[in-house]
Amino acid sequence: MKRILYATDGSKSAQNAGQMAADIMNGFPEAQLIVLYVSTELAYPYNVGIEDYMEAERARAAEIETNVREELLSKFSPRTEFRYEVGRPALVICEVADEEDVDLVIVGSHGRNAIDRMFLGSVSNAVLQRSKQPVLVVKGV
Repeated sequence: MKRILYATDGSKSAQNAGQMAADIMNGFPEAQLIVLYVSTELAYPYNVGIEDYMEAERARAAEIETNVREELLSKFSPRTEFRYEVGRPALVICEVADEEDVDLVIVGSHGRNAIDRMFLGSVSNAVLQRSKQPVLVVKGV
């Protein structure tokens, strides 16, 4: 295994997936890890409020990157790259997996909001259905 994509939204389930990514990185000392955070693309009429949303999302991405680099994956820093993208999360995750030619995609089973949990991990399910690469879905506790 040479390249791994770990998609996170900062949720507890995503943190569990990050721990699994760390465990896998331990087993593959040459592997590179791409950590991906995707902001949901919003379709506001006339883009009202979009700048405030994007500013908050950029801050959220920076916070997630800091947490991942300093707490979860600190010993893998030289082998870790962080990416922030905007779009439909499941589609972007699959596109980045293709673009980066990864060997494995790791995602949490449920996201950070109640709507996502209601749809039984709609992003992780969509990634499972669309990805050309193997997908590891890590359950939250």
